[in-house]
Amino acid sequence: MHSSWCWRKIIELKNDLKCKITPRDFMAETCKIAEVYKILTAPTESYHWSKQVWSRLNIPKHSFLIWLAVQDRLKTRERLFRFNVAAEATCILCNDLNENTSHLFFDCKFSQSCLSQIKVWLNWRVVSVSLQGLLRWINRSKASKFRRGIFAGTIAALVYHIWKARNLKLWQANTIDPDQVVQEVKWQVKTRITYVMPKQVLNTD
Repeated sequence: MHSSWCWRKIIELKNDLKCKITPRDFMAETCKIAEVYKILTAPTESYHWSKQVWSRLNIPKHSFLIWLAVQDRLKTRERLFRFNVAAEATCILCNDLNENTSHLFFDCKFSQSCLSQIKVWLNWRVVSVSLQGLLRWINRSKASKFRRGIFAGTIAALVYHIWKARNLKLWQANTIDPDQVVQEVKWQVKTRITYVMPKQVLNTD
């Protein structure tokens, strides 16, 4: 007689439990559901950029877009061209090289200009000009948590508005210059910090 799919899965789980957990783990005095859950689930992989992407000082829609960018999931022209969706792969912001995530953030002349202005605004003396490099620098920085949050929130905002400028030019033929992008980033970052400013901030920050 054949067992149902549901019953077979229960038997598999029981056998799996036997391999991972001893009867002592289930003693009423010491058993904790959270500990059993950790044993049964695979350890999650941590990424150097996770704290920066999901920083409290980030605007949520900015976090979502930079999350796509760091995983190279944006529908860039180069990617669409490979799937025969776009007619060409050239970056629409600089008309120089192919548009992919690495180029947009921040190999493109347009985005480089934006990033340079942002670094001056924040007095941020970092050499790196790649998105991954900047996020890694923030993660390893010895700056205060608040200051690292500002760096992360600003980069997230910059990525969002560069992508927005790209889309406006692509779909509406509306050209936005780097100065406009930077001004929008500054305004949104300052507004966000005003709303979620921590209660205790160092005078130097």
